[in-house]
Amino acid sequence: MTGCNWHTVAGYGVLLVECKDCGRRGALRKEDVGTRMHQGNMREINREKFKCRKCGGTEVRAYLPKSQDQVEMFLAGRSDRHDATGDLSRRPEPAGPTPSTRRQ
Repeated sequence: MTGCNWHTVAGYGVLLVECKDCGRRGALRKEDVGTRMHQGNMREINREKFKCRKCGGTEVRAYLPKSQDQVEMFLAGRSDRHDATGDLSRRPEPAGPTPSTRRQ
């Protein structure tokens, strides 16, 4: 799911985020992020800047829930992250061969 954008998130209606520093979890809905979450906004999630309200950390893991039950479980800290649709906060893999696999 690397490279997911706000257009995709708008279809789900919510983006689940977890601070990598302190583990605080939150659910961002359209009213929380304003005009960013709408159909047609192709800006990638992993290019956004997030800030934790608890510790001030800026590194987050982002997930798309498969159901409302999953949102509630995530917020309660009981969900298995792998049930959600991927970690959207990872940076994209570089295209093409890496230097160690390139033919000399």
